[in-house]
Amino acid sequence: MFAEILEPLHRAASPTAWHRGLTLARLGAARVQRCDAGGWVFAIARLAGSGVRAEVRWAWDAWRCDCGGPAACEHVVAAALVLHTAGGLLEQIGPQVTEALKLGYRLASAGDRLLLRVVAVGAGGEAVLPGAVDADDPLLAAMPAGANALQIYPDIAEFVVARLVGAFDVTLDGAPVAAEAAPLRVASAGVIEGRTFVGGRVALCGQVLRFVERVAAPESAHSPGESPQSPESPEREPERRTLEPRWEPGAAEPGGEAEPEVTFRAPSGAGETQVDAARVVQAWRSGQYALAAEDGGLVWLPRDWLERYGPMLEQFVAARRADGKRPRWARSAAAALCEALEVPPPPELAGLAGLSREDFLNNLPPATLPADLQAQLRDYQRRGVDWLCLLRDAGIGALLADDMGLGKTLQTLTAVRGRTLVVAPTSTLHNWLAEARRFRPGLRAAAYHGPKRSLDPGADITITSYAVLRLDKEKLSRETWDTVVLDEAHAIKEPTTATAGAAFALRAGWRVALTGTPVQNRLTELWSLCHFLNPGLLGQLREFVAGYGKAVEQGRAARTAELQAKLRPFLLRRRKAEVAPELPPLTEIVLRCPLDAEERKVYDGLRVAAELELPKLQSSGGMLEALELLLRLRQAACHSALVPGQEATRSSKIELLLAQLGEVTAAGHRALVFSQWTSLLDLVEDALTAAELEHVRLDGHTEDRAGVVARFQAEDGPPVMLISLKAGGTGLNLTAADYVYLLDPWWNPSIEDQAGARAHRIGQSRPVFLHRLISEDTVEEKILELHARKRALAQATVDDGDVSGLGREELLELLR
Repeated sequence: MFAEILEPLHRAASPTAWHRGLTLARLGAARVQRCDAGGWVFAIARLAGSGVRAEVRWAWDAWRCDCGGPAACEHVVAAALVLHTAGGLLEQIGPQVTEALKLGYRLASAGDRLLLRVVAVGAGGEAVLPGAVDADDPLLAAMPAGANALQIYPDIAEFVVARLVGAFDVTLDGAPVAAEAAPLRVASAGVIEGRTFVGGRVALCGQVLRFVERVAAPESAHSPGESPQSPESPEREPERRTLEPRWEPGAAEPGGEAEPEVTFRAPSGAGETQVDAARVVQAWRSGQYALAAEDGGLVWLPRDWLERYGPMLEQFVAARRADGKRPRWARSAAAALCEALEVPPPPELAGLAGLSREDFLNNLPPATLPADLQAQLRDYQRRGVDWLCLLRDAGIGALLADDMGLGKTLQTLTAVRGRTLVVAPTSTLHNWLAEARRFRPGLRAAAYHGPKRSLDPGADITITSYAVLRLDKEKLSRETWDTVVLDEAHAIKEPTTATAGAAFALRAGWRVALTGTPVQNRLTELWSLCHFLNPGLLGQLREFVAGYGKAVEQGRAARTAELQAKLRPFLLRRRKAEVAPELPPLTEIVLRCPLDAEERKVYDGLRVAAELELPKLQSSGGMLEALELLLRLRQAACHSALVPGQEATRSSKIELLLAQLGEVTAAGHRALVFSQWTSLLDLVEDALTAAELEHVRLDGHTEDRAGVVARFQAEDGPPVMLISLKAGGTGLNLTAADYVYLLDPWWNPSIEDQAGARAHRIGQSRPVFLHRLISEDTVEEKILELHARKRALAQATVDDGDVSGLGREELLELLR
């Protein structure tokens, strides 16, 4: 009901009254006084130089204002905007306005020219978009890349006027105007009253903008015997010519391959006129409907075809380098365009067309498995190998992003060919060596690690760590590898780090990235992975952030779907529930723990100190100080003894953990206990020892990692394993455990998910229970809320559907 009252008033009010009312609402001049059986009553305050104070009543079926002005006066407009925003809340809501009211459209004329800017309107004034503030608006999408203004040409005039119809805040040269949906039909030789712009295609009639449509005079208007086509008669509109996409195979150069192109053609006299695909893509992205052809006439864009295949064509066009060649990753788009244009693909594109379809896994050509493979592949693993081998043979980088525990290592070892370099976390080097020797005994695997390391020239698979990659960047980048594999590839999620730079510098015929968490916090992580695999696929980093960053994080469905479509050929993501239904369920449980009186005293003292510091941090941007405050709050939520200057012999959280462990181990279960702080693990270990509960421990100081893992995995192994989140969160198979306890929440949920996946993976035969121990009424509860937002971002981009560090606003929000 409240949403329906605004539109009729928008039509009834003059543009000036509407604009003044909009200003009153934005500045908080309209306030709800009361609501009773007679309706709503608003008080409209007087602003400097803006008329009188007024009282407005909405009596359910009509508006009344005591100002004495027109029925749809500025005071009624302001009250209606507030009521519309209220949405039925019977309370004073102040100057809150809907998202639509935050946008304004600023037209500026220069003779016949019209220039349009989209602005965000707030208490601090107006900010030109796109910029620091982003919004989902068709007119923003129509602007050329890097521009913050749109020049209105004749071929987009109708599009712009149509988008301004119903807009709340439109001005022309500073004066409020409205846009009319119905075009102004004028005879070809007719004269328009009022100002015109853009070659006569836009008219300002009073305070209303209208698109001008020129029409021929009716035949009955001609005198007998007069030809409608005579020079004195109005000319008929020329027949509309629509561009048609064509596949041009191109000619192969000596010793090279043909470089195909897509062109667009339309009839022209006795022949055809041609338009380059790059120009068509630019016009389509700008919202244009037609282009000027070489023969001087207009040709219309095939918009239906472009709506379906435009993003693919854009990717294909953008891939062309200065030398006229395209990288190998563009082959998937080329193959899909062949299919779209019903053209048989050349041999080098065979099998690639299907990669752009959502069901591509069902139509992959079967790969030949290596003769020395010693493993029985599951169905989904076999399809993953087929996909990897197809991309391998085409020289296209692959991002295997299967859920943790689904066998990414096995699938990759099956697909690698030639001299291979594997870069993995230090904690998983032994696991890679063991898996390579187990699954591919015909290959020689060697580790490149340690103080006396040297490359084995006879090794088929060389396995090294990210630390060594960074230290030996020059040496490893001089080598030519047939294949380079990055395991736990989110290690290069920050593209400006030395580790990422070393990975980018590696030379290889084929690149593979393995990670169960391709997006942990923000989309730049995905860009970094794609830049390693297929440089240029997502453009330059700045372009990617401008085009997709805010749009995807704000949940814009069209841009998210477009990014997914671009990534589909190169990214394979399967969830456990989809491909391994036989895997026992994973149940996540939050165990809430109240602090006792002494713990609460310590925590609240730190919280008050944080609140006193918060205004200074907000104004100065002191991230280090804020992180320090947050660290102390999180430590106090776990054990007071972790806080400098505090002493404590007990912890409510550790006592809850011991009670849980005593119960589950007595029932024959085994448990993993994770914490990011080894100092907290020290306190837990003392408590376990005092309780005579056998355990082992793995952290960054553990020398015999493989021995510790083997001892825990043994049938008669200890029931509890303490693990630091950093040292044991990846690369370990700990299926002997079916209970997992996370002592302290980390603000990146994917790290916690990886920890839980140590037990919930292929080979696990029992249901797994993951417990998060959360202290009540502490910052830990806010971190759980942060988890939900970050998971939503990851799902939007790679799960069909937020910091490597913590963002400033998120950090300050946790301290509030």
